[in-house]
Amino acid sequence: MLFFLVDGMRNIIKDVEAGKINKEAEIRGSSYFFNHKTAAKFGFQPMKMKTSHK
Repeated sequence: MLFFLVDGMRNIIKDVEAGKINKEAEIRGSSYFFNHKTAAKFGFQPMKMKTSHK
């Protein structure tokens, strides 16, 4: 599963670099197999999900 997560992130990075995705876009997601500490190691900013994000 980690392979697919990283592969997807690489695709997003490529699209940002190619101008297909605005550099100012905020991309949100959830992962049930990372805890806050692990997510922070990957450079993510953990946040609590609002009801509107679920």
